[in-house]
Amino acid sequence: MPSSIKTHGFLHETKKLDSSYRLFTPALSEAGEAYVLSYINGYVHWLGKPISLKVGAHVFDNVYGANKVNGTPKADIAIVTYNAQLKRFENSCYISHKMGNSAASFFRYGGVSTKPDGTKFGTISKHKEVVSFLKDLSFMHKHIVNARQRVFRPLKDKALIAKAIYGPEHNSAAFTENNVNVICQGNPAIRKYGTDAYTLTFTGGMAHNPDILKFSRGDYAAVLEARYESTSSFEVNNKRFSSVRVSISPRAVVSKSAEEI
Repeated sequence: MPSSIKTHGFLHETKKLDSSYRLFTPALSEAGEAYVLSYINGYVHWLGKPISLKVGAHVFDNVYGANKVNGTPKADIAIVTYNAQLKRFENSCYISHKMGNSAASFFRYGGVSTKPDGTKFGTISKHKEVVSFLKDLSFMHKHIVNARQRVFRPLKDKALIAKAIYGPEHNSAAFTENNVNVICQGNPAIRKYGTDAYTLTFTGGMAHNPDILKFSRGDYAAVLEARYESTSSFEVNNKRFSSVRVSISPRAVVSKSAEEI
């Protein structure tokens, strides 16, 4: 879908400032991202000027709006600023977003294949906790498929939890689309504070990189989870095991009948 005033607001109107910067629009299936984009961009468009926007602990100046992050990295949305010295738009704040207001709304934090590794091959897929879990699954593969048995194991390594939540480049020097600034849930809200500044919050809450406390306990606690799914598979020692999906998920989505292994 092309850029429009409805989707990109002030960014769309001022795109001549940097013709090389591409505007991306969420797919029809990405209703949550589309709403966040239209809200932020609609607000800035209504003001008719760039703003200073506080997101979490950071304040970003000269914000022209928000853009969808292209592809499937950890970030869904980027807050876009204009660098007057370099005469270009820049993605200055990266947001991972989920709708809803509960841990169950997340459904999953991410996968354990090489794809979620991003450019850091093995940072998730070859982590010792993941490798151990997949190996154990290989021995009980038939049981999981035939009995539709769900199994799980709590994550222990804080670094792995952080990578699952904030992206595979977590702990790198800069925030990127795979090392997001914040993970947010629910509907966005912008409120004015001070003389000429604004703050962005979300109704379902916001966690700030590198804090993982929320994802280390209770319903939001990160776990390795496996369940029957006919279109999925996993691999151990170059052998593929079909009809099982393996994810890093919140504890809340693990059914009461699931077996901890």
